[in-house]
Amino acid sequence: MSKNLITVKYKVNVTAYCNWYNLDNLGLEEDEVETDILALKDVSGVIEEIKGHTIRAAEEYSGSIEKHSFQISSDENEILFSTSLIYDEDEEGEFDMKFYFNIPEDGEDEGRLGKWENENGESVNPMEIVE
Repeated sequence: MSKNLITVKYKVNVTAYCNWYNLDNLGLEEDEVETDILALKDVSGVIEEIKGHTIRAAEEYSGSIEKHSFQISSDENEILFSTSLIYDEDEEGEFDMKFYFNIPEDGEDEGRLGKWENENGESVNPMEIVE
């Protein structure tokens, strides 16, 4: 198997990601979000969840991640990530980046997370590739 390096730059809208995570993923009602200890509410919670999720997903789906590093910059509404992965190709030589980073499948316009309300009340992708 050959080794591969991928670096992906993507942005996360904090409010939209929290709405997706709390209301869709956890099934919480809006009035439960403030009291539920599992709810994501801020930048630091989103950063920790994405780091953990990306590492868990990479381990689960590729089984052979050798290195996983993040470079992060953020403000209260948006986080910019740069993630580098060194991995072995699977038997078919594929690595499904669409699943990890919310890239829409052919014929879709939203990706697996859908669109959620941001801090301005607009429907946006919680996570999207920027480069």
